[in-house]
Amino acid sequence: MVRVKFVATNKNDSSTPGTSQLKLISKKPLPPKGAYKYWYDEHYKENFQHAQMIRKTKDNWDAYFAKRCQHLYERLKPEEKAKYKKLAEDDMARFLKEHAAFQKEQEQKEQDITNTEKNE
Repeated sequence: MVRVKFVATNKNDSSTPGTSQLKLISKKPLPPKGAYKYWYDEHYKENFQHAQMIRKTKDNWDAYFAKRCQHLYERLKPEEKAKYKKLAEDDMARFLKEHAAFQKEQEQKEQDITNTEKNE
């Protein structure tokens, strides 16, 4: 077995953490204090929730996706664009049918639950 010793030119530059660093890493982060706590509560908390909400909204996702795929869409020929548009429309129609069926099932389950509660 060959042993390799890691030599760093600068102690802070070493990519392998020492034991003291490992102890620091393993500790749970403390709650923020003082001015930093004020900044965290005022800005970061609500902005973080806002960012999560934005990620969840479909419109922003569609806009992001359109921006990312714009260069690919521009390369397509007109007949390819028409083909993909037709595929997308078919896919949307299928999704709407499935969604309507799913909603009917949910309503049926709710009615069954209310009927059993009334009978009891």
